[in-house]
Amino acid sequence: MSSISDRVIARNGDIFSIKRNESVVADTKGFFTDKNYPNGIQLLSTSDIKVNDVLIHNLTGESYMIERIQPLTRANELLGYIAYYKVNTASNDTQTFQYNIGTIQGSAVVGNQQNVTLNIGSSIEEIKSLISAKPIEDQEELNKLIQRFENVIEDNQPISKGFFSKFSDVLKKHSDIAIALGENIIDWLTNR
Repeated sequence: MSSISDRVIARNGDIFSIKRNESVVADTKGFFTDKNYPNGIQLLSTSDIKVNDVLIHNLTGESYMIERIQPLTRANELLGYIAYYKVNTASNDTQTFQYNIGTIQGSAVVGNQQNVTLNIGSSIEEIKSLISAKPIEDQEELNKLIQRFENVIEDNQPISKGFFSKFSDVLKKHSDIAIALGENIIDWLTNR
């Protein structure tokens, strides 16, 4: 069975071609990661990606030289990879690169709204599973958010502007939860 991360990426990710030794060897799907993981692209767990491969974003044609690869795991399950790329900050013919050095905290990074538009059909149980992989200090607030949403659904309460404002900081920090919850809210509003 594929992981939640793989299902989300497979349904909503952008297509990337993997170029190795001047030849395209495969296509895969992925998302550009958010500011918490700069210069990264989260890929499917089945992606055959190696350091020094080039990922070509099929939508824009932009190329990304892979500098480092970080597997994403939870409970000994491979959820995917984050491929960190060199950033070309050059102008004209001069090239300079910025290297990202950091660590992964948590098990899933999806995309940011600058690069990816998502439509995730995640169930509440799938969202709870994503929350369980978040840092402990954020899980309590995220679980309160889900409980509040479940109460709205059960009691058929209206949602007004600012309803989730109390949770804005944690939702900004965990955009994958915000995206999955947003899909559930839209589904609930359109299928009352």
